[in-house]
Amino acid sequence: MLKLALEQSYVLSQAKEQAIELTSIEYPPEIAKDEKGILQGKTKADYLGWTTDRIICAYYFHDGTDFIGVIAPSSLPPFSQRDLFQRVLGLSRSQGKRYGINGTCPEGMEPGTCSPFPYESQVGTSIRDLLICDVPKLADTTVDVSIGGEGDLAQRTSLHLPYSTISEILHHQFGPRIHLFTIPQETFLYSL
Repeated sequence: MLKLALEQSYVLSQAKEQAIELTSIEYPPEIAKDEKGILQGKTKADYLGWTTDRIICAYYFHDGTDFIGVIAPSSLPPFSQRDLFQRVLGLSRSQGKRYGINGTCPEGMEPGTCSPFPYESQVGTSIRDLLICDVPKLADTTVDVSIGGEGDLAQRTSLHLPYSTISEILHHQFGPRIHLFTIPQETFLYSL
C-alpha cells in the first residue's frame, strides 16, 4: 500500500482521476548507501536493472527565504541554475546566483528523499516554482522518484510512474508554478 503524507494526497487523487498507474517500491535495508546514508540513483538503477535516466531527482535550490525545485533525470548533466532560472523564470543572473543547494530541504524531505511531489501548502509559499525537464523520449517510460519523508525507510521508498505524469499531476494541482524546460538531447549522459 502506497503511503504518502496527508499533504501529498493530491498525488493519489490526480492519479485516480487521470487513470495513472502508481506503484511503490521499498528497497531492501542492505542495499548500499553512501557515507551520508543516502541511497544513490546509480544504486537504484543497478538494483532495478535500469539506466540512470529513469531515476528522477528533485533538486531544491534555496536562497534563504524560498526554494525553486528542478525535477530531472539523474543523468542530467551539470547545469547553471543562473542560466536555467533566467531562461525559464526570467530571473536575472544575479538573482539566480542567490539560489544554491546547501543541504536545506523543503518540509517533509531530507537530502536523498527530495521528491517532485512537495507538500501542497508549500507550493506558492516556501516553494516558489517547480521546473521540470521535458524529455519526450522518456515520457511514457516508468521512472523512480522519491516520495519524500525522513529516516531510513524514506531513503529506501520510491514511487514508480510514467515520467510525463509527474508534470501532469503537478500542473493540474499547481498550474502557473509549474514550468517545463528542455535541454539538447545530446547533453544526456545515457541514451534515452
